[in-house]
Amino acid sequence: MSQRRKQEKMQLAMRLLLTTELQIKHISNQVGYDSPSKFTATFKKKYGKLPSAYRPDSPAS
Repeated sequence: MSQRRKQEKMQLAMRLLLTTELQIKHISNQVGYDSPSKFTATFKKKYGKLPSAYRPDSPAS
């Protein structure tokens, strides 16, 4: 996967996390990851936090 495509997927995932109530496993699937754990690892590497930390009601946000 190209860097540009991966960046676009992570940006879409961020938008979905902030604007929907979709479960993280569904977001990971929607942006093209078969494994939620691989998605979570990639997301954390890019943004420095787990996807759950970006939920508006998350105590870690």
